[in-house]
Amino acid sequence: MSIVGIPRECTRALVALTPEGVDRLTARGFTCLVEERAGERAGFDYPSTVSRQELWEQADIVLTLDPATWPAPRPGTVLVGLLGESRPAAVDAFALERLPRISRAQSMDVLSTLGTAAGYRAALLATERCPRFFPMLTTAAGTVPPARVLVLGAGVAGLMAMATARRLGAVVTGYDIRPAAQDEIRSVGALVLTPPEVERPECDQMHACEQPEEVLSRQQQDLARAVAASHVVIGTAAVPGRPAPVLVTRAMVEGMQPGAVVVDLALGNCELTRAGEVYLHRGVHLLGLRDLPSQLPYSCSQMLARNLAAYLSLLAPGGTLNIPWEDELVSTCCVSRKEPHETRPENPLPGHDPGASADPIGLSAHLQP
Repeated sequence: MSIVGIPRECTRALVALTPEGVDRLTARGFTCLVEERAGERAGFDYPSTVSRQELWEQADIVLTLDPATWPAPRPGTVLVGLLGESRPAAVDAFALERLPRISRAQSMDVLSTLGTAAGYRAALLATERCPRFFPMLTTAAGTVPPARVLVLGAGVAGLMAMATARRLGAVVTGYDIRPAAQDEIRSVGALVLTPPEVERPECDQMHACEQPEEVLSRQQQDLARAVAASHVVIGTAAVPGRPAPVLVTRAMVEGMQPGAVVVDLALGNCELTRAGEVYLHRGVHLLGLRDLPSQLPYSCSQMLARNLAAYLSLLAPGGTLNIPWEDELVSTCCVSRKEPHETRPENPLPGHDPGASADPIGLSAHLQP
C-alpha cells in the first residue's frame, strides 16, 4: 500500500489533490497524507492533516504543482507533478508537462487543464479592464454595439478564451497560423482571420512552427488591421521549445483605440508586455500576468487532482507502486531515477531544443511564481 503525500504549495493557490480526490485514492488502496493548510487558499477543508515533517518522513509518493514546494524529497520517494526544470536526485521524478499529446494521456493532461483555466480567466480579465459592454445591448438610450475581441492562437487556452468571450456576447475573431485550427476556431462560434498560405507541412500538425520572413511580413500586415479594429486582443500563441512569437508590435499597440486591452498569456506575443505587470501605454491596458490558473484555484485544483489521480493509477495500480518503465507515458515524463546510473536523458518533444522548456501549449510562463 503506497502512501501519497499532498503538500501545501509554496507559491500557488492550487492544491494537487482535493478532498474528493483523497476519497477516490483511498478507495483504490492508497493512504493519503495532506499537509496542514494545504487546501486553505483553494477553498478546501480536509478532515485530517499532518505536519510537513510527518509528510516528508512517511510519504512514498509526493504530488506537487510547483518544484519549489518540495525541493528536497526524501531519497527513494516518487515525485509526480509539475516539475519544470527541476531534476531532484535519488528519487523517481515524473514531470507531467512532458506527457505526449496522445489520446491515452487525455485524462492526465495537466497542460490542457491549465490552458482551460488560463484562457477562461484571460477573457474575464479583459472584460474587467475593457470600458465597453461585451454584448450588444438594445436599450431605451439606443443600441450599444458589442466589443470586438481578437484571440491569437487556437490551442486549449486560445479556444477557451474565444468561447468565453463569445458567451459574454462579444464579436470574437480567432487567428492561428495552422490551417487545421480554422475549423476549431469556428467550432466555438468565432470568426476566422485567415492566415497567409503556409507551405511547410509541419504546420499542419498540432503545434505551430517558425515561418519564413515573407510569411511573417504578410502575417504582420493582416494582424495590424485586425488589431487596430479590436477592443481586446488576447495572445496565447506559442512555438514549442522557443520564445513566444511577437505578433503585436509597438506600432500596433499605439494604433489601438484608447481603452483597448491586450492580455498576453504567452508573455511574448506583444512586444510591450512586461511579465508580471499591468500598465497603461498610451491609453491601452497591457496585462502580462503570471499564474492565471491560481486565480481559479477551486475549479482548477479539481481538474488537476483528476489528472494526477489518473497518472497515479498508471504508476501504482491497486495502490501498490509498480512503475511500468516501458510505458511511453512513464518513460517520456521521467526526468530522474533513484539509481544515478539509470537516470534517463531528456526526452524532448519533436523538434524541441533540449535546452529550452518543454511546454507544448506555451503555459510555462504562467506557472512561474
